[in-house]
Amino acid sequence: MDLSNHATKSGQSGFSLIEVLIAVIILSIGLLGLASLQLAGTKNNQDAYYRSQATMLANDIADRMRANRDSALNGDYETGLGDSAPGGGSIAAQDLTAWKDRLDDVLPAGQGGIDLGSDNTVEIVIQWDERVADESGDNTIQFRTDTRL
Repeated sequence: MDLSNHATKSGQSGFSLIEVLIAVIILSIGLLGLASLQLAGTKNNQDAYYRSQATMLANDIADRMRANRDSALNGDYETGLGDSAPGGGSIAAQDLTAWKDRLDDVLPAGQGGIDLGSDNTVEIVIQWDERVADESGDNTIQFRTDTRL
């Protein structure tokens, strides 16, 4: 029996080069999509980390203010977002200095502000810059919380 004649009659077997090329292109697009998902997941994880740090820092200063309630009600803890920590040796000044230093250490361009309102309420604002700007171009994030002393 002649084998060359038999292979011609049964048709082509195996893959052609164009089929392999198309398979490689489809696989490449899938891997790029997977890399994009991984990048988005990493960014969202970083955003969640910053938000949890802001929450913990807001609770930290609120607890410090409750521990030193008389000074807090006198307005010794009030500070603006861009203000530096006050000097002095009072407990309020030490608390604000430690809090503002921690904000700057933990959050990128982290700042904090405290505003004493009526009825013993306090508004705590923490602001930081995201590392990559979103589509609108605004990369400043603010976390606000109100609490009662």
